[in-house]
Amino acid sequence: MSWGGGYCLDIQSTNCIKGIAILFILVGHIAGTFHTVVFTPLPALGVSLFLMCSGYGLSESYIKKGLNKFWSKKITRVLLPYAIVVTLLVIFRRYDIDLIHYILEITGLKTIYWYIAYLMKWYLVFFVSMLFFPRQSVLIFALVGVLMFLTLESLEIEQTPAFLIGVLASKYKDKLAKFSRHSMLIQVAVFAFIGIFFLGLKQLPAIREYFGSPLYSFIHMMHNMAFALCTVGTVSILPFIRKNEFLIFCGIISYEIYLVHFPFYPSVGGDFMLAISLVSISIITATLFYAVNRKISMVII
Repeated sequence: MSWGGGYCLDIQSTNCIKGIAILFILVGHIAGTFHTVVFTPLPALGVSLFLMCSGYGLSESYIKKGLNKFWSKKITRVLLPYAIVVTLLVIFRRYDIDLIHYILEITGLKTIYWYIAYLMKWYLVFFVSMLFFPRQSVLIFALVGVLMFLTLESLEIEQTPAFLIGVLASKYKDKLAKFSRHSMLIQVAVFAFIGIFFLGLKQLPAIREYFGSPLYSFIHMMHNMAFALCTVGTVSILPFIRKNEFLIFCGIISYEIYLVHFPFYPSVGGDFMLAISLVSISIITATLFYAVNRKISMVII
């Protein structure tokens, strides 16, 4: 299939998007230790891209295989690697918790990696919706997103549309693939403009006074989603990006990179050489960790 125009949503492209996402997260986290706010939006943008890919991937898997082995896959590919990391952090005293909190951690109910607990919520919503109300699933996802926006913490509030966007991308992928290149360029420009507008709006002192409020979270959510869609569109229309082997490779091991770097990035402390070392060690360790996780998944699944 030729992807000269519309949105490209094949495995190669989604891996590329996840590769970009994890690099956004790495750069944003590490840059924060240098006391700069220039890269502050990047981690949230990376999470949005991950959630979009997750929603898209789950929907595609459901179309092909239904809910077959749904939880066994999530346990072996998401919770088990996380449980291994948490256990090692406890053993080497990087994380001091009691037994109850340890159980909550490894089951994904309450985690220091907020993204994992948030992702597990969407997994549960997806499973229940597809099991009992598959025809109304999109409506349910939308209603749950609204409920999350009204009840969760700010980091999670800002991500509420991302999963649903991924599901919708799967649902309408044939139509999205038919967009002309010219139409795609216009859409990317529009998303970029919207993102810049809301990002600029967030910088206004009058808006800053609402920090932590639903209004502030809504503005953050808008620029986050706009830039995420702009990123997906850019990847789709530029073959040299979506075929970049380094980005694809980072996308394949992106979850492991996320797990490995997260407990240690505060230790960078604004040191450039430590930053380079952390990125290098994270990628190398994640590569080995990914290989181990694949073997475990093959045995269990």
